Amino acid sequence: YGVAAWTDDFTGWVIDYGYWPGQKSRYFEKSSAPMTLRDKYPDQAAESESAMLHVGLADLCKSILGRKYLREDGTEQAVDTCMVDANYGPEQPTIYEFCKLSPYCDKLLPSHGMATGINKPPMHAKRQQRGEIVGWNWRMPSLAKTTKTIRYINFDANEWKVFMFKRLAASRGAVGCLELPGKRPEDHV
Repeated sequence: YGVAAWTDDFTGWVIDYGYWPGQKSRYFEKSSAPMTLRDKYPDQAAESESAMLHVGLADLCKSILGRKYLREDGTEQAVDTCMVDANYGPEQPTIYEFCKLSPYCDKLLPSHGMATGINKPPMHAKRQQRGEIVGWNWRMPSLAKTTKTIRYINFDANEWKVFMFKRLAASRGAVGCLELPGKRPEDHV
């Protein structure tokens, strides 16, 4: 997971990031994670993958969305939007249901990263449909034209990766840069 704070000019700060469930080791592969959802939630894992995923998402959202973050000036801020990757194969309905029924449903947004492709126009260049919300390389389709019961977002994952890389490559303190916490770059490798 990652939590970032942004200004209107897309200058940003990563204020929290990590793994869920938490890991004792900083370096591991997905296939050999020291602590998995199955390890953390054995009762739910025995019940179903959906139950395990649901309780994991609930705990993660509570730890991020149920807290306040302090700005440098001492002002408390809360996360106002949290995108949840909904491209998790057969568990997509679980993710949508979680987002709809969570106590944080007003902040949760199922998301679908997709690649537009080199020879196709950017996502935001297509004609906006009635009820659709469109931004730079993202779209929120109208619920009238889908079987979904809550709003979700489609975004061009490749374009947003390039966008984030450019933010990270910008000089620290420059307009539009994305700063990582701390002073040691090796902490973020």
